[in-house]
Amino acid sequence: MAHEDKTLGSGAGTILVVEDEVAQRETLCAFLGEEYTMLEAANGTEALSHVKDQPVDLVFLDLRLGREDGLEILRKLRDEAPGLPVIMLTAHGTPEHAFTAYRHGAVHFMSKPYKLDELKERVRYEFEAAELRREKANLEGVRAEFAGQPLLGESPELKRVLAQITKIAKLSTSTVMIRGETGAGKELV
Repeated sequence: MAHEDKTLGSGAGTILVVEDEVAQRETLCAFLGEEYTMLEAANGTEALSHVKDQPVDLVFLDLRLGREDGLEILRKLRDEAPGLPVIMLTAHGTPEHAFTAYRHGAVHFMSKPYKLDELKERVRYEFEAAELRREKANLEGVRAEFAGQPLLGESPELKRVLAQITKIAKLSTSTVMIRGETGAGKELV
């Protein structure tokens, strides 16, 4: 069966629905398509093709896809895109399936029938979490850019601040608020 792409929504993110049951796939795409760009796949081969060919922000993956095992597809998706959030969906799940899915990198495991509003909340949560991860990576990049940069100066005030920084840095449980004018070197501290 050939896959069908549905590029709907405002571009707030791209969701791939991997589901062999056409009605289930279409319901998810119709429900979420007003807010997100939706892609469809009926099997693992189509899913991996989508992930390789274009940016995908979130995957809904059925546990059973005809003769295919969703957990095996999850492993392959993890190999192809390690940070891609995958939500497992199933009508046949057991606690052992859920445990295995989480162990292999699924971010959530939902049983069918699921409530569409809960599903939409989970999507929002995953997109917000992804945004926080991006912001954290950006901040870590800024911090790395300044790492090893010395604070330059010979004034007694700067020497006092540097001594305080050294003392506080040795305390692993300290929380510190750094204040100062723009350009004073707060990022370096």
